[in-house]
Formats: sequence, C-alpha cells, structure tokens
Amino acid sequence: MAGWPGGRVAEAILDWTVDDGYAARTAPYQLPTGDGVWELAAPATAAVDPHWGNLRTYVLGTAREVQPPAPLPYAADPNASFAAQAQQVYDAGRTLTDGQRAIARFWAAGPAARWLTIAADQVTAHDLDVTEGTHALALTAVALADASIASWAATYAHNEIRPVTYIQRHIDPARTPLLPSPEHPEFPAGHSAAAAATVLTGLLGDATVTARDATGAEPDGHLSSFEAAAEETAISRVYAGVHYPDGLDAGSHRATASGSWSSPAWGHPATAECTRGVPVGVQQPLLAGGRRPRSYASGPR
Repeated sequence: MAGWPGGRVAEAILDWTVDDGYAARTAPYQLPTGDGVWELAAPATAAVDPHWGNLRTYVLGTAREVQPPAPLPYAADPNASFAAQAQQVYDAGRTLTDGQRAIARFWAAGPAARWLTIAADQVTAHDLDVTEGTHALALTAVALADASIASWAATYAHNEIRPVTYIQRHIDPARTPLLPSPEHPEFPAGHSAAAAATVLTGLLGDATVTARDATGAEPDGHLSSFEAAAEETAISRVYAGVHYPDGLDAGSHRATASGSWSSPAWGHPATAECTRGVPVGVQQPLLAGGRRPRSYASGPR
C-alpha cells in the first residue's frame, strides 16, 4: 500500500504525528497551591490532560497566538468584580428553567462531537459534493482542535478557581451545581463552539441549525444561525454552574480567533502551506454571506 498515493499520505501523516506532543499530554502534573487558585472538585480525582496545551497545532503557529487577556483577579470581597461573576453563576443556578437544564445537559455531552454532527448535517442539507463536504468537515475539525489546544494552554497557565469552589466557600456552602465541574481550571471556557461557528459561517453563510444528538437520546435544538448555536453552547456552561461569564467571553473570543485562522472566509495568510509545511487548501466560501460571530448572549433556544 505504501506505493499508492493514499498509502504515502498515511505514512506522511503518521510520521508527522510522532512528535506532536500527544504522548506527553498526561505527564506528571503538580496541582497549584495558594489563595484562590483552582482545586479539584468532587468527583474529580486528577487533572485532565494538563499538558494538552503543548500539543502541536494544525493551522495556528502556536497555541499562544490566540491567548485571551488575563482573567479578573481573584477576590473574596463580596463587592469585587470577581465575586460578582460568581454571584451571577449562583443566581442563574437557582432559577433554571427546564429548557435551560436541557441546554446544559445537551452541550455537556461532547461539544466537539455535537459540532461535527452539525457540520455533517449541513453538508447534507446544502447538498455539497464529496470534495466540498470533506473540505467543510476537515476545516471544522481543525478549527475545533486548534481552539482546544489554545484553551488548554491558557487554562493551566491561569489556574482559575471553579465557581463551585468559590460559591461553597464564600456564598452558600450547601450549593451544588447542576453538573459536575470538569477536571481542569475554569478560565477560559474550553468549549470551542465559536471556532466551528466561524468556519461554518465562512463556508456556508447564515444557516438555520439543528443541534442534534446523533444517538437520538436527547431532543433536538433548533437555532437561527451558527452564531446562535455557539452562543447557546457557551451560555450552557453558566446554566451547568461550571463557568463564569468572563470565562465564556474569553473562551468565545479565543475560539473565534482560532476559527478565523482556519476559515477561508478570512483568507488564511499561508495559501500553500502553514508554518509547519502541512498543505492547507484555502478557498472562497462555498456559499455567500460569511461573517464573524459575536460573543455569546444569554437566552433559551
């Protein structure tokens, strides 16, 4: 098979992945210590993939190219801006509707998989041919991957305390969030929906979106655009009780920046190859109407 074009491509990809950092993603890691830093929250027992931010990126030169500004400084003072962020999460969790709980649970179950399902459904809905469909799915996957690497590079640099820890310590000791907190620091939000939304909007323009569980276990969500779906993905984490609004904004902006590097609508600067020599097929949008998504906004489907 090595003599066939596909075999040669496979060999080149395997050679390229040898030193991509994946094997070291779970190397030993020392949990941070100090006032107001991230702590593991039950039922977590260890940090998840603490070195994921060191993985080699696909289109970004490095994960550090799209890092957000530093988060708000930690403060126990109830009048501080940081305390106000925690209070918003606490208040939201006490008044959740059934619809908001459903949104939180839907997007918590593998957001990258949700967005690849959205992309695949759009390929079918727009009747894209094999080349166009493969192109759309590949760009979406690359944008999600680079955004997640960039997020992990930031999250283990800032080590921000999770809302559940802050709320139980300073607002309500008995409060538990709707969903368990992930096994990594809070800032920025790791959901990379805005990256996928940026790519898909650039390729297909504004389109209605069905957020569908491929297993059929969860009810579908119907949203007016890729941007609206990204906004819902983001706000779902406040509903879940696991992120501050500030972390969502930072995560959305970071993911949008990552997506813009992968999106043909913005004209990637490397028209023949990215900085590591991996071919990137930069084309015009498949459909007219591409535009950048804004930050998230609260609201039900």
